[in-house]
Amino acid sequence: MTTKVFPRSLRRAGEGEGLPSIRFSIKKSLPADESEFQSVQLYMPSGLQFTDGANYNGVNLGVINAANRFRNATKEDIKSEKGKKFLSTEEGVVTGLKILDKLGVDQNLLAAQALEQGVAFNPATALAFENVNLRQFSFAFTLVPESEKESRDIRDIENFFRKYMYPEVEGFVSKYPPTFEIKFYDPIADDEIEESIYMPMIHDCYIIGVDVTINPEGNSFHKASNGFAPTSTNMTLTFAEGRMLSRHDIYNKDNLQYNYSRPNSSAEISVAPKGD
Repeated sequence: MTTKVFPRSLRRAGEGEGLPSIRFSIKKSLPADESEFQSVQLYMPSGLQFTDGANYNGVNLGVINAANRFRNATKEDIKSEKGKKFLSTEEGVVTGLKILDKLGVDQNLLAAQALEQGVAFNPATALAFENVNLRQFSFAFTLVPESEKESRDIRDIENFFRKYMYPEVEGFVSKYPPTFEIKFYDPIADDEIEESIYMPMIHDCYIIGVDVTINPEGNSFHKASNGFAPTSTNMTLTFAEGRMLSRHDIYNKDNLQYNYSRPNSSAEISVAPKGD
């Protein structure tokens, strides 16, 4: 798999140790004549933000608890002194008002009765888990060429991401664009890298946004052999993971460390992923 690297010196250690980087790779085999490269490696952008979220919904258990209490009571309990005492307590008053509420009695009348008795219904609200959010990731780059070759690299990189955001269309059928594998790398030697253990792990994503600003600082260009190239390009890429994740899609079961094998990530997003 060929990779377009920007800047070109990114993976050259030289006198130092090179620079951390991020690589975006297409998870789909392309014909040799369709694309000269299938991945782009860029410098690590600043201000990276990773947002994980879960959704909970408030559920009122008061009515359910009261109904269960009545349902579980036997006829003997109701006829006994204990039952009579229960039906005459504040709980009995509140339950009666709640039943009248369900029967459509005027709310103001019910509120007045509750105020007179000095009681109110306890909804016993609890949180019920619904789902976790589909994660999105945004990466902002400022690409400044140092040569005509790097100007062409910037043009190719911009077209690469825009091209694979759009679907192929045949008649009234749209084919899914390819997913991207996103990895963060540390340099270990000249032109050698390994995945960083300090950065969050991302599963296969679709690219959902390509935002490009040409010459944000001013209207200036470099004279190139085949025209005029911008002196700088701002590019913001937005990705979304292809499916909702579980804990063990991200962490190992035994030690809850990041699972960089990315279980259930594949070129095709599975509707019913298998494994842990």
